[in-house]
Amino acid sequence: MKSISAKLCCACLFLCIHANIYSKNISILFIGNSYTYVNNLPEMVRQMGLTMGDTIFVDSSTPGGYTYQLHTTDANTIAKIKQQQWDYVVLQEQSQLPSLSPAFVNVNSVPYALMLDSMIKANNACTKTIFYMTWGRKYGDGSNCASYPPVCTYAGMQQRLKESYLLFSDTCKAVAAPVGIAFKNYIAIDTLLDLYSPDFSHPSLAGSFLAAATIYSTITHNQITNQNYTAGLTVTQAAALQNTSWQTIIDSSALWNLGANTPFANFTYNTLPNLTVQFICPGNVNYTHFWDFGDTTFSTLAEPVHQYLYSSYFGVKHIVYDSCTYDSAQVIANITPQNISNITVDESNFAFYNSADETIAMGLWKLSSHNVTISLYDVSGKLILKNNYTPTKPLTYLNIRKISNGMYILNAVDDVTGKYFSQKVIKN
Repeated sequence: MKSISAKLCCACLFLCIHANIYSKNISILFIGNSYTYVNNLPEMVRQMGLTMGDTIFVDSSTPGGYTYQLHTTDANTIAKIKQQQWDYVVLQEQSQLPSLSPAFVNVNSVPYALMLDSMIKANNACTKTIFYMTWGRKYGDGSNCASYPPVCTYAGMQQRLKESYLLFSDTCKAVAAPVGIAFKNYIAIDTLLDLYSPDFSHPSLAGSFLAAATIYSTITHNQITNQNYTAGLTVTQAAALQNTSWQTIIDSSALWNLGANTPFANFTYNTLPNLTVQFICPGNVNYTHFWDFGDTTFSTLAEPVHQYLYSSYFGVKHIVYDSCTYDSAQVIANITPQNISNITVDESNFAFYNSADETIAMGLWKLSSHNVTISLYDVSGKLILKNNYTPTKPLTYLNIRKISNGMYILNAVDDVTGKYFSQKVIKN
């Protein structure tokens, strides 16, 4: 009974989370200075959330030039922290301090980062602290160059900022939002769109947009996939900045402590012989896991090995959670055998798009007396339609008039025999 109860609990959790898997209600408090309030970065994050279906409430305490130390005794900052039980608090240090010597940072920044994090946790133990890693000044820090030569150049200053913000996040067991590295990566591919304002320090509109996209994706673990909100940039510029922010996050997710200090469901998989698949979720060993392999089977292991019975496209879903929060990811996994001769293909099954009446025509296990479950997924793994029918006619039609044009994956499973069929369908 214990194992059955555990499975039921996991199934119930999956159903509850799946209902809200594509939209989130999030509250974020920003604590920093002008690098945060210039171009109203918090509002940019909120608008990006809206385009992705998220409702985000933002507030901020960002006096010009403020340090972590000043924030620890600022009445407004303290009141903002206590204002409500925040989901996330984003901490941004004064732009130059973290780039100075490690000895200086250890005395003048680290203790106050810890103090702010403690204040945040005292207000709500489940609030996640995000350290907003800023960028090096365009031509280095001339005012501190003589006393500390590493900051004389952009590259040297950026390296020290990276090291210090990772120190903050590691010390506080928190997450770093790698905005400064996103700056570095974008500058390497595009020298025409300037990320800096004329003072070579503060962000331009494009710089703030890149920062907002990086913070949004660090918090939600979602790539921004549309340009409905561009903040006045061109669609092409917005897309390039959003893509850079996502690649920066995902390419080094362990470095930013995604998975180490917060549930992070992004995963990869390796195909092994005999339709066996190893699912890999870096970090996350201290969290509870729930996997739906897309073939009516499940697992609660962190990195399960699963054997499929059929070669097909499977919508694999992964949820990672702790007592405070959860994260979810979905992938359409193309599971193909390494030895194709081991698989018997039933060529009598088929599905195709009928443009005349906007339906999918299906011939599946013809004249069967069994119930067949039809699921239609988009390319991100989102379930679009689900239907049950008994194929008592040679041809059955699935109405998709209300679905946008694009590529979809149609999965069908015989609920009695377990036979599985999958095919790509393109509506155009």
